[in-house]
Amino acid sequence: MYKKIISALLVICLVCSPMLIPSFSADKKSKKSKSYDKKISALEKNEKKYEAMLKQTKSDIQAKEQYSATLVKQIETLGKEIKESHAEIDKLENKISKKQKAIKDSKKQIETQLDALKKRIRTIYMAGDTSSIEVILGAKDFSDFIDKLELVKTLSDYDQKLIDELRTKLTKISAEKKALQKTKKKREKSEKIVQEKLDKLNSTLKENKKLLKSLYDKEKTLAQASYIRGGTGSGSGSAGQIHVTRSGFAWPVPGYYAVVSPFGEDRGYTHKGIDISGGGIMGAVVVAAYDGKVVASNNSCIHNWGKSGSCGCGGGYGNFVQIDHGNGKQTLYGHLADAAVTTGASVKKGQKIGYVGSTGWSTGAHLHFECRLNGAHYNPMQEY
Repeated sequence: MYKKIISALLVICLVCSPMLIPSFSADKKSKKSKSYDKKISALEKNEKKYEAMLKQTKSDIQAKEQYSATLVKQIETLGKEIKESHAEIDKLENKISKKQKAIKDSKKQIETQLDALKKRIRTIYMAGDTSSIEVILGAKDFSDFIDKLELVKTLSDYDQKLIDELRTKLTKISAEKKALQKTKKKREKSEKIVQEKLDKLNSTLKENKKLLKSLYDKEKTLAQASYIRGGTGSGSGSAGQIHVTRSGFAWPVPGYYAVVSPFGEDRGYTHKGIDISGGGIMGAVVVAAYDGKVVASNNSCIHNWGKSGSCGCGGGYGNFVQIDHGNGKQTLYGHLADAAVTTGASVKKGQKIGYVGSTGWSTGAHLHFECRLNGAHYNPMQEY
């Protein structure tokens, strides 16, 4: 009896088990699916958040770059004003110097005339005559009387007239000198005001440059964060990863591999390096291609935008870093927005040395990268 009951139960279990198992698996799969959807939804939200932050940062960068460009133009205008002011002050100083010489010459003429007058009076005195009346009355004869009368007349008229003329001239020159000094003082006061404006603008530009550098860093961080989370980010390839070649050299702009201008390109002159560029490269990190020591650098160029000619900074390179790697090899990184290392610093391969920009003679954001061996330029692509 019991055996029949147990057998019946086993049959029921076997019949029902195929239905029970799928039902349990479906529930489990459903839960996993919901968990996955939640994760994807969260990641998509993060992606959108970073994209929005990137757009805002880029907008801020463009605004700051435009502000910098406006500041530079105003600084250039004020610089021209100061240059004109310097030239005008130089002219005034030259005129004042001439007036001063004229005053000195006039005083010398008066002194010379007075000396001559003193000598003549002394001659009369030595002759025994102490006054004009005594001179006239002391005449020995009529002829002598006429001579002495003429002498006294000469003393009283000629010398007095000459001295009066010299004094009048001296007064006029002194007045002109004072007027020139007054004008010069006004010019110097105006120049001081302009210089104060210029100093203030340069200070503002310097602060704006720091803000731009901060925004470039923020943009790069956001781009890398977006890349890590599966977003597109800015640039291509493995953003932020150091790519080292067989020769041991690291690619100078991680994540940006487009060579838009090759070595040896004819530009009316021979291009002595390669130009690396790509979308969103402005502010991208530039790294040292190899270990070495910074032998030259410049970080004073504020003209960080595309231009049709050279602004003259850094010999056309703008802000740049030049590294000596030993054994005659050197590399140069030009047109940086900012250099992150200074002359004399020791650097390691892959170390950040600056940010991509468009300073110096640059038509747009890119890195100009040069390789040299014993002073001679060679194609950097030989290292890659």
